[in-house]
Amino acid sequence: MQFLVIFPFLSWTFRSIKKEIQLFLDCENSHFFVSEGENKPMMLIVTDKIFALSLLDKHCRVDRHYIVSFEPEALKWGEELFAYYKKNARPIYSL
Repeated sequence: MQFLVIFPFLSWTFRSIKKEIQLFLDCENSHFFVSEGENKPMMLIVTDKIFALSLLDKHCRVDRHYIVSFEPEALKWGEELFAYYKKNARPIYSL
């Protein structure tokens, strides 16, 4: 399982669930990455069955609207988008 966190999301959300994140990091098959810099999606989920994307609004606040698709083309695009952000992210091994 791979998990990609996007700033500023990490700074204000993950402090409260630090123990849970460390449990995730301790799993053998998990990989955790942090992507910094330009504004990015707030949430990006890609599995073999679903693609889900949530964006920040123009004021960089959480927008509770989601784009969800089960179509193969959307899954492929989601994988490409995830790979793009992962390529420029740094791995996190411990908190």
